Amino acid sequence: MLRDFLYLNTDAVTSYLSQLEGYNEITIDETSNNQKKKGLKGGFSGIGGEIGRDDSSSTKRILATTDEAKFQKLCDILEENNSIQYLENFDEEIWNQIKRREIIELIARTKMPDQYSSLGELNNLPVITDLLPTMIQNPESNDEAMAMKYFTSSINKINEKPVPLILKTSLDGHIFFTKLDRKYLRCNVTDLDSNDEEITVIGKVQRILRINQKDTVFSLVPEIQNLMKLGGNSQSVKNIPRESRSLLEFEIEGPAIIIIPTAIFI
Repeated sequence: MLRDFLYLNTDAVTSYLSQLEGYNEITIDETSNNQKKKGLKGGFSGIGGEIGRDDSSSTKRILATTDEAKFQKLCDILEENNSIQYLENFDEEIWNQIKRREIIELIARTKMPDQYSSLGELNNLPVITDLLPTMIQNPESNDEAMAMKYFTSSINKINEKPVPLILKTSLDGHIFFTKLDRKYLRCNVTDLDSNDEEITVIGKVQRILRINQKDTVFSLVPEIQNLMKLGGNSQSVKNIPRESRSLLEFEIEGPAIIIIPTAIFI
């Protein structure tokens, strides 16, 4: 199967393979030698022979298994051992059979939480803009320009957080949720915020939320708390108005499943 990867956790693939096979693959250095003899025929009276020299060359190849090939090998092993649960056009009965730590493959449409999609608008959020004056007054900030530079740097760090992703399947009212480590991304983050195109996700079930269970799966509150402290603001984040706090956190409610992603592809 040929895949276009949007995300591939190569460390997880290597780890899973080593657990299943009991060893790690290594790179092979393959060298071949070619030897030719060049000479000039001649001789003295009654004596014949060839005078010459040996010319040799070598060809060197470095053979390494690609990350994509390792992933295919992992899928083959999981399939042979019936260790992967395929979820396509499934029903609630199958949903209820899903277990923690199980490896699943599902077809889904992706969407980012609104709180993450609007990160670029954080500079206009009241709880953020209110911090700037206190940062300017902070003894560690020499002037307004320096305070603004530090403030912008702090906001940029927020944008380095793992990418949260809602996965919607054919089973209405049930969602999957995951977070993507940016270093394994093979596409632009904005490419993942699409309700139209179906993608395939393979990962491990981390947590199962039953009906009425809730979990805050994405939050900017710790980062905002740090900004408030550095700005000399001792106010607790708990005192932030509800309407502002709702823009900083994303909560999911069961039935839902949180997975650790290994690969996303089309």
